[in-house]
Amino acid sequence: MATATLTLSKTDNNKIVTPISATSQVMNIRIRVLHAVDHPEIAQKFYQGQLEVLNEFKIDISKIDSIKEKWWENPGSYMFIAEDIETGEIGAGIRLDVIDPTHPIPLEKALKDPNLDFRLHKHNHILAETCGWWVKKSFSARNLPHILTRAAISVADKLRIKIILGFANPYTKKTIEVFGFHPVNNLGQNATYNYPNKNYPSTVMEFYLTELNNAPKEEIEIINNLRKYPIQKTKEEFKGKLTHIEYDLGIR
Repeated sequence: MATATLTLSKTDNNKIVTPISATSQVMNIRIRVLHAVDHPEIAQKFYQGQLEVLNEFKIDISKIDSIKEKWWENPGSYMFIAEDIETGEIGAGIRLDVIDPTHPIPLEKALKDPNLDFRLHKHNHILAETCGWWVKKSFSARNLPHILTRAAISVADKLRIKIILGFANPYTKKTIEVFGFHPVNNLGQNATYNYPNKNYPSTVMEFYLTELNNAPKEEIEIINNLRKYPIQKTKEEFKGKLTHIEYDLGIR
């Protein structure tokens, strides 16, 4: 795998087939990307869903800096949501928050490191953090964190994003490593901090869009397919559960 450091100086066919078992539990999911400031009602549903999940895991919300910020008022915040097509319930989500001079990303608030802030803001408007991860129990075991991350990577270039960061706990770290995210060099202790508490050692990870070729070949093909066809239908099986997916990645 090629390496990069947070000097942050770097800059078909429309059908994906996956094996399906006859015993799969079927769910119909729509994956959408929405500009948060243009969809305040959905942003509040996203926010409430994240709060519920954090409460389920008994995480002290007062220690989550991104929860305390009104990110839905940030013009650089984009929501990626997974919703039940039949009911409209939003069951999972992540965000891409783009850094600019007046809108810090959640990572800055969490670490409060002036040296890191300087390094990040050298890349205003082209660097974003994937943040605000959550999945409801009723939507679990469908690989949705992976699918939502894939969606975020596939639209990042349309948002003029060249670098994506993630502040990943042990669970989300495994998800984003698949795509080629790796720990930032010369930061903290192996780029890892106890956040929001000692039970969640979280690592600052980075990914350059130019390094997509470090991902598995199949994943590269799917992402390139989504870039070409942002609106499409497919299906995936994960842990014995079948999910019909409607991607709607035209930015709204």
